[in-house]
Parts: sequence; structure tokens; C-alpha cells
Amino acid sequence: MIIDKKEKGKLAKKQMSFEERKPKAKKWLAQFHNEENKNIIKCYRKKFAVDRLKAVEELQR
Repeated sequence: MIIDKKEKGKLAKKQMSFEERKPKAKKWLAQFHNEENKNIIKCYRKKFAVDRLKAVEELQR
């Protein structure tokens, strides 16, 4: 089975713990602009490959 770069990135994100994800999430959050009425939870979920409840929990931390 051949895994392309996009899939490899998703697998790495899914295996990442919150402690590993936290510095990246802080950096991402500082750069996130809500100018375009984007849903921050949806964007976080897509960026870090987590479910909705996990995204809300982590953003509240």
C-alpha cells in the first residue's frame, strides 16, 4: 500500500497527543483570523484531525 504525502501528514496528526499538538495549536491560533466568519472549531478540526468535542476541549484549554 502506497501512502502519499497528504495521507502521511494526516496519520501523523492523528497520532499526535495534545502535549505535542499544544505548541503548534498556540502558533496556529495566533495566526487565525476570524475576518471571514470562519468557524474556529471546524478549522481546528481540519488542521489537527480531531473530532468536534476534542477540538472544543482543546481550544478551551
